[in-house]
Amino acid sequence: MSHPSVPDSLRERFDIHDPIEPGSTGPRFRATDKSNGREGVLVLVDASALPSSSDRQRVRRELAKQATLSHPQLALPLVTGEAGKNLYYLRDDVPGTTLRTRLGSGPFQPSEALAIITQIAAGLDELHRAGLLFRDLKPERVVVQDGGNVMLLEAGLAAEAL
Repeated sequence: MSHPSVPDSLRERFDIHDPIEPGSTGPRFRATDKSNGREGVLVLVDASALPSSSDRQRVRRELAKQATLSHPQLALPLVTGEAGKNLYYLRDDVPGTTLRTRLGSGPFQPSEALAIITQIAAGLDELHRAGLLFRDLKPERVVVQDGGNVMLLEAGLAAEAL
């Protein structure tokens, strides 16, 4: 499938499947890495989301650092790179319900709220230990999976820890 917003170099590396609702930094697609068959979500970071060269360098560095981490509450980059003016990364496609959707379903049981908060804190702690902050944490970026596991998505534009 051809998508005009995907640079040719990415189409050579990835089989691009269906688009997903765009994120705040640019388009997202379900994709398969042709080099290893790994399926996931390909996130393109629009050049306009990173107006300065220092922003680009910081995000490039942070994505590379995140790709070295492993944590059960973080959907981390599997592959990172640059295509034209866009930075990109591939992460796992995480099934489940966003916290935003779950919040609309009514009140939480105290044990459910505690389990969610504890897992969010554990994911954030892992990023902080690596010297990264999750700058734009919001309910749309928290997924509650069947069985209660919580995953934090799109930490790719984290700010440096102070």
